Amino acid sequence: MKYHQLFRFIAVIAGLSLLGNSSTYDRATSKSSKVEIAGEFDSKEPSIAYLQQGDKEFELGNFFKALENYNLAVNINSNYAPAYFKRGLAYLSLGDYQKALTDFNQAITINPQLASIYLNRANTYLVLGNLQKALTDFNQAIKIKPDFAMAYHNRANLYFILGNPEKAFADFSQAIRINPDSAMIYHSRGLAYSKLGNNQKAIADYNQAIKIQPNLATAYLHRGNSYSKLGNNQKAIADYNQAIKIKPNLAMAYHNRGLVYFQLRQIEKANASWHLAAEIYQKLGNNQGYKLVIDLIKKHSF
Repeated sequence: MKYHQLFRFIAVIAGLSLLGNSSTYDRATSKSSKVEIAGEFDSKEPSIAYLQQGDKEFELGNFFKALENYNLAVNINSNYAPAYFKRGLAYLSLGDYQKALTDFNQAITINPQLASIYLNRANTYLVLGNLQKALTDFNQAIKIKPDFAMAYHNRANLYFILGNPEKAFADFSQAIRINPDSAMIYHSRGLAYSKLGNNQKAIADYNQAIKIQPNLATAYLHRGNSYSKLGNNQKAIADYNQAIKIKPNLAMAYHNRGLVYFQLRQIEKANASWHLAAEIYQKLGNNQGYKLVIDLIKKHSF
């Protein structure tokens, strides 16, 4: 697994925020400000006002506009840790990992007691392939904030990738104890169980994720995969259909539904699903997925 794929596995497998609780700064007190979280700043302070505007653009996905505002905040107050942190998040979202790392480093230099900075610097190290530094930062985030569920969640996934499932599942369990209402944590643990071949436990976790977040399309997708591996093709198809209903551009759901239809010798339905998957893969620029589906269509069209 490539490191950018690892990052996605850890961060957005449940279709949720890849940054953890990026707007709360762990409720920790910043040394550079009397206030610490977006939405609670005194907007009369120019650097804070720009930070707030940057946050609004960030939440809308306007990362370049967010950067403009964070730059202004930093220019006004070069000792303002939250501005460097938030600018680092914007760079991270844009895929400019070296600049993200630089900003996270600066934020930590100014205030080394904000756990979210270590969490997101760890995510950046993952993308850059430095797994040990990532692990060190997850550890530090947890040391600063022992109830930081997202840090346990991400460290669990990293332990799993590093081949230490025992530590991984211990961290998943701790994350769930801290935040039992997180669909993402159950979903991620379900994926880990699935990768170990324990599809019954995977399904149990996907069930819980869906109970918490009924419109979580990827939970239906992966539960469908587990049902398929157990030979329960009808439940698999039902889950793929539900995933598609929630998220019509989820190419993998069409792709995998086609595979199940093929196993059932429903070739026409299989090809119809694969054609839809190919169309979406192509629109999304997923050349690997597109090629896989086109090869299936060529091989199994009659």
